[in-house]
Amino acid sequence: MSDDVAQTLSTEGFLLKRSVIDRDALCTWSEMVNDLLHRAHGNDEALRPFVVYEREIIAQQPHRSELDPEDVGNALYLVDDLLATDPLWWVLFESPGYRDFVATLVGHEPRFASSQCVVKEALVGSRVAWHRDYPNSVSDYGQTPGVRLLLSMDHMTADNGATMVLPGSHVPGHPSWNYHPSHAAELFANEIRTLEARPGDVIALHPSIVHGGGINRSSGHRRVVTAHWLPADGHAIDKANFTGFGRTLETRHRISIRRAHP
Repeated sequence: MSDDVAQTLSTEGFLLKRSVIDRDALCTWSEMVNDLLHRAHGNDEALRPFVVYEREIIAQQPHRSELDPEDVGNALYLVDDLLATDPLWWVLFESPGYRDFVATLVGHEPRFASSQCVVKEALVGSRVAWHRDYPNSVSDYGQTPGVRLLLSMDHMTADNGATMVLPGSHVPGHPSWNYHPSHAAELFANEIRTLEARPGDVIALHPSIVHGGGINRSSGHRRVVTAHWLPADGHAIDKANFTGFGRTLETRHRISIRRAHP
């Protein structure tokens, strides 16, 4: 890991890296996301176990939206476990720019833990509650929690619910650990940072940083592909049976991610 990256992640708990995915590769990633969302909107039965709809989130946690469940139709909240939905996601994770950035963060041949596509649909996407990704109930990363990457597929702005973080809250002993994340975000509101990203940018988060996101009030979708990565020697327990958990990301080969079109 470079000294600058190490220092930023160590002290701040987050890092925004511009243009990790180039324009050509981003087209393929976007094609995969669009295909995934088309299947989900079409109630693809094979995909249903991995899909969470906005109406389900709002019914359980109405404070996260200004709308009622019946007002959001078939809008998506997320698609979980991307490798289970299509193995081609693994090829995308091995694309040079992305793969090299992962290796910079957690070392040679990092290990895959989990992935999702998080969606905030136009004028519908609900807020993401303040939380920490780790500790959690589905994975145990031990003393080497790795890093969670958020690849922005669209312009991420405050208007469409950009990710917000509380810098330094990942560090043991930070005063935020004395409170629930939502309470901590209120107490330290003047320290909150909104991370605005462009398509192809990647946000790296320490899994224990307090973060969340606002409602999408814009006329466009905000799509993010997340993935959690561990060091090659990291010890982790998967309690959710994520497809590909523990698989090593190759850093020695260049893999074409172009799809053939008729």
